Amino acid sequence: MEKEKEAISNDPDLRKKFAAVEKLITKNVNVRQFETYLTDNEDLLPHLANMPAFKEEVWKSYLFAFLDLYKDVIERYQAAEKRRGEIEQRLQKNGRSGRT
Repeated sequence: MEKEKEAISNDPDLRKKFAAVEKLITKNVNVRQFETYLTDNEDLLPHLANMPAFKEEVWKSYLFAFLDLYKDVIERYQAAEKRRGEIEQRLQKNGRSGRT
């Protein structure tokens, strides 16, 4: 965190923003816990500079972590759609409508 603070100290605008954030951090317990987390995981700091890209990266990571479940849901949905089509065709052959 000190390395990041040094980089911020060279930019007056960032220094002002960081001071405001640091003030908020000391007020709120949850934010202090978040600060501790960031201190322990400094490799996240560069990612937080671009929040839209970070959010996208988190979503992609989440989806990738559950890719097998996602594929299973898609396969089940497609199988159900196929079965539904077969049932509707059978009903049409028998002269009945599957819709009410």
